[in-house]
Amino acid sequence: VTRATDQAGTLSGALTDRGARVVELPVIAVADPVDGGAALAAA
Repeated sequence: VTRATDQAGTLSGALTDRGARVVELPVIAVADPVDGGAALAAA
């Protein structure tokens, strides 16, 4: 399951309930921009 860590549990649980063997691999990180949004404002 490739989801943010806080989102993976719900999907993993649903899949496990249906007989799937689940491997959670969190690859998405949601964070505030390092520059405070300056690059977005300049675009």
